[in-house]
Amino acid sequence: SGGTFSATANHIGFKIVISGDAANLYGTQADGVTENATASLTTLANTDTLYLIAISNGSTDVKYYWRKNGGTLSAATTATGNVPTANENILSFFTDNQANANVVSCRLGGSSYER
Repeated sequence: SGGTFSATANHIGFKIVISGDAANLYGTQADGVTENATASLTTLANTDTLYLIAISNGSTDVKYYWRKNGGTLSAATTATGNVPTANENILSFFTDNQANANVVSCRLGGSSYER
């Protein structure tokens, strides 16, 4: 990454924030002005695999789900506000690895879009 992604850019997705030895997954959304992130959804180990779902309800809220290492799908975590308009939705995944010496690698195993 060249550092060009802004957390306030229009998006709906996920981010991993690394602090010390802990890596935490968050749901995140922004309307081009303000980012709205959930509380930590789960803490990650360096060998975890994730299945992530973000469901946007138009311009009002986003529901975030996750499944770690083939386990049970989480309950929905809903974030309200700062949702991009329908013609600007961008599904994103980003990390804070530029802010420190940690490296996070992500491999997309598959994706789908439903309208």
